[in-house]
Amino acid sequence: MSDAFSDLYHHALKDPRTENNPYLGFIYTSFQERATFISHGNTARLAREHGDLKLAQICGTIASDEKRHETAYTKIVEKLFEIDPDGTVLAFADMMRKKISMPAHLMYDGRDDNLFDHFSAVAQRLGVYTARDYADILEHLVGRWKVENLMGLSAEGQKAQDYVCGLPPRIRRLEERAQGRARAKEVPRIPFSWIYDRESEMFFRGKEAVDTGWFCCPVARSSCNAALVIMSVRYMFWFVLSLAFVTANCVMLYGNFGEIVIAFSTQE
Repeated sequence: MSDAFSDLYHHALKDPRTENNPYLGFIYTSFQERATFISHGNTARLAREHGDLKLAQICGTIASDEKRHETAYTKIVEKLFEIDPDGTVLAFADMMRKKISMPAHLMYDGRDDNLFDHFSAVAQRLGVYTARDYADILEHLVGRWKVENLMGLSAEGQKAQDYVCGLPPRIRRLEERAQGRARAKEVPRIPFSWIYDRESEMFFRGKEAVDTGWFCCPVARSSCNAALVIMSVRYMFWFVLSLAFVTANCVMLYGNFGEIVIAFSTQE
């Protein structure tokens, strides 16, 4: 195994902090799959706007696949809320306090020690995946699982319920503050090695900025060319490897939930 692949493999196996807990694992993947659906869909839109129809088609296909994954995982968590509402809402709050962090936050090109911060800042500026998307996903899941309507919870469960239900507007307020601070500051330009050191403007991430903890494809405004395709394919491979690890963990760690996974993942 080459050094480059070893490094990639090591980063891809980063623990998403689900602690071998099936509740945390399925909540994490429910959020993760919707986020990838949104980010790939937005990348497809930008690619189309800049004339790269093939890249738009590729990213659109991936987005559709991520949507199907999201459907399966959200149905599993819906069943968990039905069986164990208290335990599930506690897990939901726990996962959101940890934040949804993807393996790519350890991405490294051999030069930039803050590569993921720069990467996600550009994506935020371009609207590929933003803090507002993060809040929208959380709000969607709260509504999808009817968290506000849960009854008979323990005292800790009620606190967890209040926390997750109140989190989306809080994130949006922080995002508005960060946007205001960004407009008042000069936007730095950072080179990215995988697009031949071409510089891209970043979105300012102040102390009040919301960390979306996600990886997505930043697209330069000027063009959507072969360099971007190379970048996209590289990180699609990274994502597939990461997803394979998550799937393997589901199989190995969630043994007693096998029947639920099969039942809900095969439903339309």
